[in-house]
Amino acid sequence: MGESWPSCARREVAEESGLLLSDISYINATNDIFDPQKLHYVTIFMKGTAISQEAEEETMPPPPPVARLLEPDKCRMWAWVSWKEMVRGVAVLRDACADENILQGCFEDKGMDDDKVCLDLSELFLPLVNLIRVYGESGPPLD
Repeated sequence: MGESWPSCARREVAEESGLLLSDISYINATNDIFDPQKLHYVTIFMKGTAISQEAEEETMPPPPPVARLLEPDKCRMWAWVSWKEMVRGVAVLRDACADENILQGCFEDKGMDDDKVCLDLSELFLPLVNLIRVYGESGPPLD
């Protein structure tokens, strides 16, 4: 109660993925009605920069941020995907965090290069579907 949106985004991302965020700001909000469940959410989308933990030695650059699956009962996996991949419904799997047993059924042959593992994004969470409806292929302004 009384938490600012940036503070909430920072806390939620840390709780759910272990990532630390900086430069957090508002993108948009969506009105999300889950009809069969009779639920109504207003989802506030924020953007931020994932920052790494400190490098082990001062002469080394910090490692890239890595998401951890901290709430497997609420989320199947974390994966870095581009906006265009999300709109298209398929992504090249670059880096992901998930339980191997949960991942079965997430991958599908979508005609991508044979040497790349593809992630099926055809069933996104309704707020993401609604955000795509707002911004289309161009995506939200991120600068």
